[in-house]
Amino acid sequence: MSGVLNWILTIILFIISLGLLITIHELGHFTMAKLFNVYCFEFSIGFGPKLLRVKRKKGETYFALRAIPLGGYVSMFGEDTDTSSGLEIPQERSIEGIKKWKKAIILSAGIVMNIVLALIIFSISNLCFQSTAFTTKIAVTNNQITETYGINEDDRIVFKGPDALKGDKYSPSLLRNDDDTEAYGYLLDENIVIGDFHYAAIYYPTTNRKDTVLSDAIYLYLSYTKEQIENNDKLSMPKIFNLWNERGIELEYYPVFYKANENGQLESTKLNYKDSTAFELKLSVLPNVEDASIVIKTIPMSVVKSGDSYKLNDVGISLKLVKYWLPFKERLANVFIDFGESSIAVFKGIGSLFTGGLKNMSGVVGMLKITASYVSYRTAADYLYLWGLISVNLAIFNLLPFPGLDGWQLLVTIIEGISKKKIPSKLKSIMSFVGMALLFVLMISIVVLDIVRWVGGVL
Repeated sequence: MSGVLNWILTIILFIISLGLLITIHELGHFTMAKLFNVYCFEFSIGFGPKLLRVKRKKGETYFALRAIPLGGYVSMFGEDTDTSSGLEIPQERSIEGIKKWKKAIILSAGIVMNIVLALIIFSISNLCFQSTAFTTKIAVTNNQITETYGINEDDRIVFKGPDALKGDKYSPSLLRNDDDTEAYGYLLDENIVIGDFHYAAIYYPTTNRKDTVLSDAIYLYLSYTKEQIENNDKLSMPKIFNLWNERGIELEYYPVFYKANENGQLESTKLNYKDSTAFELKLSVLPNVEDASIVIKTIPMSVVKSGDSYKLNDVGISLKLVKYWLPFKERLANVFIDFGESSIAVFKGIGSLFTGGLKNMSGVVGMLKITASYVSYRTAADYLYLWGLISVNLAIFNLLPFPGLDGWQLLVTIIEGISKKKIPSKLKSIMSFVGMALLFVLMISIVVLDIVRWVGGVL
């Protein structure tokens, strides 16, 4: 698929997916309001100038589509809504005229609907699609690799480390972060020499939609021992991960072409393969014959131009992808595991606002970029998982007791219900206005930061 068509598809899917999440959220508020006979003036998807606004002949609610598709609202009688059009609406149809417990249900219904939607999405993702995994088995795409280096179809690449030969579908991740959590990537060769520096070659699968071309998935990192680091004041780059080589020496790895963010995912820097020279990659290969022993194959790697950038040449080796069904019980359990992990990730993201500021936040532009990556390289199941995560995010974020969000209105309702005293409408209006203004500033700031990060990663 060409780049232009890929972006067209990405934008269409993004708008549909985001629109679905917003619509489901507002439907929660709307259906509960109707259930409790609250008068609803308008059900709107989006903000700003209206693109479409219709009402049924005998209906009382306008249904609107507006120009800025970043949210929505249900306008209900009693929310300081202007009724100067001459409508005479009884007070018992006001959201303030119903019992507090009913109002609380209306306010929380959008959050509940997003939680339900997330569970539905995770269910479809886990129950209706096969799982995928890259294997260590080689797919030979260029006969020269067999003729010249003796590497054959279904031979296996052996990643470095004591447990590398265990299992067939998976190879253990041998990279560890400082907090002993798993990092992404698999060690191919920790002793590549380019000029005066030593590098490690890490394999990072780029797609789970097809076999991964080996040269597309090799990332180089500067490698040093602790002793070398202590004797060299120039090594000021942040450490990515550490591991022990076959001799038991702890190695420190630093970014060259890519760096890992706080989630362990690789992000490109302005450095490029153009900044490097060719090198030799020593692959540990287990031939596909009985009682075979591991052999070392030295493969020369070179740099080729690809469009406006540079990449490693394809040497004719890909690692095979497999699809398989997990047992039904395991797939069902994964629905709730995905939901739980997503919830924890969202809470951690919110918590990181207080420790790392906006750098750990991503807005609509960041979501679009991630969506593009999933459309290009990931399966439909992964795409569904992404939007299940976003639905959980929307639910938890709206639950926060911050002025302008559902959680704030819910908190006010609970306080009024317990105290039996009504908080002045003017105070609530001021707080909501200030909260919405701060949220708008936050949203714009994150969009600007997303654009800066995106442009910075491209240049």
